[in-house]
Amino acid sequence: MSTMKVSVEQLSAIERKVRVELPQETVRRELDKAYRELSRTVKIKGFRPGKVPLDILKRRFGTQVENEVGLQKVQGDIQAEELRSQLIELQRQHTRVEAEADGEGEARKILIFFEVLGDQLTPTDKTALFNILRQQDKIEALSSGNARVFITPQNASLQLDVES
Repeated sequence: MSTMKVSVEQLSAIERKVRVELPQETVRRELDKAYRELSRTVKIKGFRPGKVPLDILKRRFGTQVENEVGLQKVQGDIQAEELRSQLIELQRQHTRVEAEADGEGEARKILIFFEVLGDQLTPTDKTALFNILRQQDKIEALSSGNARVFITPQNASLQLDVES
């Protein structure tokens, strides 16, 4: 099923022209539904309720039904798109908060490690030791099955990705 296409043309600094194209099958399905509903409720002289022929309904109410169906469909699609964009924004914010929390946790771990070592080593030696111990943690995670191995031929290095 194809989706709604929207284009916006800037006419001036404060004026825009919005063009909305709806898929033909969607419009046809919605029009059929609207004409069936109209047929049940409309009262036209000479016809019993629910028995008005479709061609008469189209001649008499065609433009009005098409406008209403188009407007309802566009409004529904716009609302759905707004909800999707809000959901994406919430997911983005959640991911950012998670990343910040992970980063803070890692920074806390490094800070505690450095504090435990005190002034016995230089900052460069402390960093090197921390990285060695981190690799050992990853190797343990790999041996327990909680990590994956990535080998990159460009620099012939081994990267371990620990799964939580």
